[in-house]
Amino acid sequence: MGAARTAALLEGMGRIGCAAAGIGERDLALGYAEFVRRTAKASFPLLSTNVVRSDTKEPAFRPYAVIEAPRGSGKPPVKVGVMSVVRFNPLFLKSGPDGANLSIAPPVEMVRRYIDEVRGASDVVVLLAAMSRDDSKRLAREVPGIDLVAGAYGGALTAVEEAEGRTSIVYTQSQGRRVGETRFFLDDAKRIRSAESWMYFLGTRYPDDPDTAQFVRDALVGIAGAAGAAPATGPAAKGATGPGS
Repeated sequence: MGAARTAALLEGMGRIGCAAAGIGERDLALGYAEFVRRTAKASFPLLSTNVVRSDTKEPAFRPYAVIEAPRGSGKPPVKVGVMSVVRFNPLFLKSGPDGANLSIAPPVEMVRRYIDEVRGASDVVVLLAAMSRDDSKRLAREVPGIDLVAGAYGGALTAVEEAEGRTSIVYTQSQGRRVGETRFFLDDAKRIRSAESWMYFLGTRYPDDPDTAQFVRDALVGIAGAAGAAPATGPAAKGATGPGS
């Protein structure tokens, strides 16, 4: 059933246009090999800047990606550099590739290692952060060059605009209950002039997308079948699955 859930989640994320995603601690609960097997068909990059091999201290996964965001009026695309970190956990240890183990390196150390490389290849730099707001603020202070920290950690939620220096910080809680939107306004040289953020609670005011609702219903049937259980019923199975549910 777990593999069926993962497959449905990845397909759903691809359908709604996910361009990159961070790898979290719980994603690696079954170890490196099983994670790679279950996510092999992802249509977007899965990133981790600070999950490393314990033997070499090198990233075990792709440490960053540069995504091209199209612009209108024949303008060249905006290049968005994306990194991803999880909270520092010295007790984390999971099976890794080639007989090695996985561990978690300090986020500041690993972001500092890659920031110049990412900054040089990007117009905008985004850090996906699965750690506390205080840790994100400290990282932004210690590692200049990040334009946006997009965080999800427990119940942390950004109610007003937050920034640490020139870095905007937005937290959207966990489990997809809210969607955060940050728009960067660029000048002709693609330098950031300003940024504005909004938060959306995905309730009944947002109608279901029919195709997405049908996909969720079909996925629930498939997951139930993999578990040898009856298909789910109730609002979630009948289409009350608005965007991001």
